[in-house]
Amino acid sequence: MNDNSPPSPFAANPVSSSGAATATALNGAASTVVEAERAPLNRWEKLEETLDSLGDLLNPILVKETRQALKSKQFSITFSLLLLLGWFWTALFVILTVPTVYYVPMGPYVLGGYGLVLTIPMLIVVPYAAFRSLAAELEDGTYEMLSITSLGARQIVLGKLGSAIVQMIVYYSALAPCVAFTYLLRGLDLLTILHVLGYTFLGSLLLSVFGLMLATVTRSRHWQVVLSVLFVIVLLVAALLGNIWLMSVLSAPTALLFDRWEFWMGEACLLSFYLAYVALFLQIAAGQISFTSENRSTPVRYILFVIQLLIIGWSIYFCLAMEAEIVVMVLWSTLHWITAGVFLTGELSQLSPRALRSLPQTTAGRMFLTWFNPGSATGYVFAATCLLSNLVVMFVYAVFAPLFSTSVDQFETQAWHPALCFVGYTCFYLGFSRLLAVGLCRLGAQASMLISHGNRI
Repeated sequence: MNDNSPPSPFAANPVSSSGAATATALNGAASTVVEAERAPLNRWEKLEETLDSLGDLLNPILVKETRQALKSKQFSITFSLLLLLGWFWTALFVILTVPTVYYVPMGPYVLGGYGLVLTIPMLIVVPYAAFRSLAAELEDGTYEMLSITSLGARQIVLGKLGSAIVQMIVYYSALAPCVAFTYLLRGLDLLTILHVLGYTFLGSLLLSVFGLMLATVTRSRHWQVVLSVLFVIVLLVAALLGNIWLMSVLSAPTALLFDRWEFWMGEACLLSFYLAYVALFLQIAAGQISFTSENRSTPVRYILFVIQLLIIGWSIYFCLAMEAEIVVMVLWSTLHWITAGVFLTGELSQLSPRALRSLPQTTAGRMFLTWFNPGSATGYVFAATCLLSNLVVMFVYAVFAPLFSTSVDQFETQAWHPALCFVGYTCFYLGFSRLLAVGLCRLGAQASMLISHGNRI
């Protein structure tokens, strides 16, 4: 074959072979880069899928209410005002205190301003929004659609409360850098800051639970308007008292209190009663929106009984440890049972056959648990028995307290006089209100102590 002949088109081209190798290498490098970029994306996608699966396990009412609340104009305006007021207070403080801030501890003063700003959404906006979220469901008739679903009354109430908690967390996160800034200004310790923020959160949670309970009192629009006005007044008073408490805490040397065991025992006492009353309000709210023939009274009475045990236990502790007067226990318990007894003696005992089957059937159960059953008669006996137990505790304390503590003197006879008056007058007026309710029922009138019908607490 002649060497000068043109190459065959089917022969291998060295230039094209090197170009193909280069293209293959570039494609491999590109695929490696794409895989390296896609790896973190895959991890984020897996995390998103995990969060979606966890979101499906959440209460659907919580998801719905949170989405509606965070997209509402009320939340947008409140959140924007919170950021604006926080920025304004920071700028005003820097302008007015330079150069004094370099030499004088100014942390308490700045935290007081931030606490005042945080009080508005935490103690007014969030509780009122929780109240209106459940009241609107009952007013507009949309609650009937929720009641036919698989969600229970307690799940609905907890979903509304969870939405309020999410809003609180968002408001806290907005002012978190500002609060951290106050720690750098000296004059504040970390426990004081946590103390202020923690009690603000607990106060907002308690007011939200109380608002949910208040929203279930009636479904009538005109009564809801009255309750709205009353609840706004309660929130304004709570905000005022909260600011007064805040200023007193920041002006006092709270660091000295943190070293005393009496302070922490008092905190434990307040927290135990706080949890009990939050559970009571939640149970009442869930019972009010459940079916009329359900047994809504027994769980409420269990919580009331636990509160009575807390009153007795903490009263004995403070009497032995701090030499308090035992008659304070009777006054404390009397105020509690006057409030609860008014509703207990005015409730009805209409139960469905299914609810009747859940009542105690054994002899021992009927002996000890009958007073937890619905009805005005059992409610009166339950309240009167708990009040009389205070006198028994006073007698036991008078006999055995001097044996365990040398600082406790012999029980004074004069302490029995106010105790007997408290218990006697309370039992008399509760019994009179119960007889009046029975008489009205026989005349055909509705004697329920709350505006809505049914066996209410």
